[in-house]
Amino acid sequence: MSVGFEHLPFDFGPCPDLAAAWKTWNGWGAGDPAPAWTDVDLAMLPPALLPFTTVVDVEEGGRYRYRFWGTGLVGIYDADITGREMSEVAGEGFLKVTTAQLDEVVSEAKPNLFRTQIEKKSGARLTKYNLRMPIMDEPGRVTKVISVSTLDRVALPDYENVGDVWEAAKLTPPVNSGFDDA
Repeated sequence: MSVGFEHLPFDFGPCPDLAAAWKTWNGWGAGDPAPAWTDVDLAMLPPALLPFTTVVDVEEGGRYRYRFWGTGLVGIYDADITGREMSEVAGEGFLKVTTAQLDEVVSEAKPNLFRTQIEKKSGARLTKYNLRMPIMDEPGRVTKVISVSTLDRVALPDYENVGDVWEAAKLTPPVNSGFDDA
């Protein structure tokens, strides 16, 4: 089992559905670098994407706590982790990959697009395109990150999830670029 990711150009080429979510996020900010949480209405996101949406609170010491975990992700990962700290629930590989992506959004204070690939021992793969967007409740400080995802189930049957990979401590070391799509 392995998990890896790469940063994608911000052009939505491989995932046009995320463009509508980005446009919604931009509208919430009304010209600010990022919207405040009070400006956000998750119900305005495209309905097909809401089940694959998360919101994390940025806590002291670089920790992240899930404020919202979409129902589609419950099915994919076989877990509802709303209210839980990421380090409590994610296996080492997922923790490193997700933290690296969130850290980038927090440090740059701007949206970023990532492709994350999860491969099971069987060869079944799930490719997630993650649009991660900052929320600033205080000027110049990211306090939350909204992530909206689309999924490509490559040889991963609809009845199978990746919950075993999500929590597995035995993942191969994550990579931040260069995994092969073939």
